[in-house]
Amino acid sequence: MFASTHTLFASRARPSASTRASSRARSISCAASPARPDASGLRPLDARTSQHIACVAAQPSKTAAPELNKFQEFGRQYWPAFAVLEGVALVGATVNGILSRKRRLEIERLNAQMRGIMAKLDERDTTLVSEDGSTEASEALAAAKSAMASDHNERASELFANAIAIAEREKDPGAELSARKGLAMSLAAQRKFADAATELETCLRRSQALEQTDGDSVVYGLLGDVYTDLGDFTKAGAAYDMCIRVLD
Repeated sequence: MFASTHTLFASRARPSASTRASSRARSISCAASPARPDASGLRPLDARTSQHIACVAAQPSKTAAPELNKFQEFGRQYWPAFAVLEGVALVGATVNGILSRKRRLEIERLNAQMRGIMAKLDERDTTLVSEDGSTEASEALAAAKSAMASDHNERASELFANAIAIAEREKDPGAELSARKGLAMSLAAQRKFADAATELETCLRRSQALEQTDGDSVVYGLLGDVYTDLGDFTKAGAAYDMCIRVLD
């Protein structure tokens, strides 16, 4: 009786070893499981779903296109007109280039002709001045031409200016006009083309005022040469045309 009662008390008071092991396992399992979502639920269910997820992940993210400003909108709207204008401008530039080249070649041809004509007329003009001019003016012109022939162009300019002053003082129109042409040529030899053109224009005005226009053809020829050197082919062509007209 006492042994039976002791056994019953022991079974109630002390759990068995298997029960204790089960309880301990449940306690450890609960303590080791944190309160977070299970990542195993995110795995794809099959191969098709896995392939679809991979394709979506490989696609680049789509960002919204930036808004166009007013200038870009205007350009996209009217770009055909811009293309037409560019084409017209290109054609115009090509045509102008061809015309300019033809004009330049024509002026060069006229230039060669005028040089030969001017050489003959200059010889005639020099002879007339030497015969008809005053002694002092003739000597001044001779000194200036000698300096220019020796390539002393700056000195020649000074001597031609002196000859102009002497001719004006002695009222010798032929010597004055010859000295003005010589001054222009000496300036052109120094590459002072703008000053040479100014002097030649003055010479033409003086020849009209003095009624001594026989040498205008030479002046127009020289003026054409100077304007050609300046690159003003329009004025050069007009000067050469006047030279031919005066000769005719």
